[in-house]
Amino acid sequence: SYLGGQWSGSVTARYVVGVPASADSLVISEIMYHPADPTPSEVAAGYIDDGVFEYLEFQNVSHQTIELSGVIISECFPYDFSGAEITTIPPGGVLLVVRNRAAFELRYGTGLPVAGQWGDPSSPSGGANLSNSGERVLITAANGDVIHDFTYSDRGAWPTAPDGNGPSLELSSPFGLPDHGLAASWKSSAEPS
Repeated sequence: SYLGGQWSGSVTARYVVGVPASADSLVISEIMYHPADPTPSEVAAGYIDDGVFEYLEFQNVSHQTIELSGVIISECFPYDFSGAEITTIPPGGVLLVVRNRAAFELRYGTGLPVAGQWGDPSSPSGGANLSNSGERVLITAANGDVIHDFTYSDRGAWPTAPDGNGPSLELSSPFGLPDHGLAASWKSSAEPS
């Protein structure tokens, strides 16, 4: 900027493209908490722990682009969308947070909307993982409001196929804004992920 006959140093600006994410616009549409065992080709590539293939998928269920900068994932693992590669989701769109990006892309393909990874790819185990028996997931908005606070499980009425058999845990009717804490809100994905 120019002030008093002098140019200041470079100025950094951040443009917010969408409205802030909230409980009315953002759902966790899929949880891959216990992937199938690594295939021989995945083991040959150095991925011996099935946990490196874990991910969370977020979906925008509103009619506006939403901004995730400042949204925090905690309890299950720490992740701050402020440092993400992608921080917006268009209406109806999805965004992924993965444990290990290279492992994710080897198994699921490239070109998917990955915001970033929460794991440490230099660690043999990939760092913090989602619990195979279920755990609390807390998503907090940039303003501190709780977007979602729930615990998934592999027991009782919860779908059991996502527990290491290939499918993921999938939100049944995301646009209906179901209670994430109810087993009835979830199903096994139709195809192994």
